[in-house]
Amino acid sequence: MVHEIGHSIGLGHHSPSAHNCAMYVGEIPSNDLQWRSYHSHDVGHINAQY
Repeated sequence: MVHEIGHSIGLGHHSPSAHNCAMYVGEIPSNDLQWRSYHSHDVGHINAQY
């Protein structure tokens, strides 16, 4: 769900070698919070856009 919201506000996928967050491409490895939230890099893009 958080991943799809990210797309709706303009975020793209991250490769497995990038930071770990909701915009990860592929199957999410665990239920840890990092996979259900945005990385500070993404938050910076969101803040700049809105």
